[in-house]
Amino acid sequence: MTDGNGLHYRVPWRIRWLGVQRIVRGQPASCAADMAQMLAVAPAPPRLDGLEHIPLSGPLLVTQNHFSRPGLGAWWATSLAFTAIARARGHEPVWLVTSEWYYRDFVRSAVITPLTRWLFGRAARVWGFLPMPPDERDLARRAAAVRQTLERARALFAQGGALGIAPEGRGETVLLQPPAGAGRMLLRLAANIPVLPVGICEEEVRLTGRFGPVYTLARRPGEEKRDEDARIAGEVMAAIAALLPPAMRGPYAAAVHDGALAGVFGG
Repeated sequence: MTDGNGLHYRVPWRIRWLGVQRIVRGQPASCAADMAQMLAVAPAPPRLDGLEHIPLSGPLLVTQNHFSRPGLGAWWATSLAFTAIARARGHEPVWLVTSEWYYRDFVRSAVITPLTRWLFGRAARVWGFLPMPPDERDLARRAAAVRQTLERARALFAQGGALGIAPEGRGETVLLQPPAGAGRMLLRLAANIPVLPVGICEEEVRLTGRFGPVYTLARRPGEEKRDEDARIAGEVMAAIAALLPPAMRGPYAAAVHDGALAGVFGG
């Protein structure tokens, strides 16, 4: 089924019902297996490029764009990257996700935020996600969550695991700038850890995941915090942008050497 934006990606009710049962029961499950079931019913076969760039072992930070559009939710993009990495490495990555939705108005903050906090917390326990609250207004709670996230990330890396994140924090077809602080958080998570960039897009109506060469994030002595934050976020997003068609690169188009990608994207 298509609309003006392309194919419509709909999760079958049997898969939705399975997810509801898992969340209600708190039953641990294989995220990769459940995501693979969903991808198997995609309206067009997904495509994967650059799988040779995925390190088969060792600690790894995976960064992908938060690709979505009407009719194609961001979870499809995450599922594509997640399952490919799990198959290549033989064990499932851990994805860093928001722990709740929050709003500026009182009614939704009082009703919807607590509901999503419960729902996302249960989902994290079922599928092994690593939740982190996004609301910077609750500074004490966020600081505690950051410490916990860093501790769990370091433990995961020490075991040779992979951690995945979409730095933008919200989904669009064109790349967006990550929120302030995202660059420094990425550096604290994975300084000198291999970073695997992933670009998710649609090509010829097929959901496509493209993996690029790994690189590392490093500190610069004496660099101001604000400059460091902007530099690291820019490096991460430019590496993702290089894997996307020019029209999707947004503010990072100038950071990509288009000539080197002409054979891939035709531009």
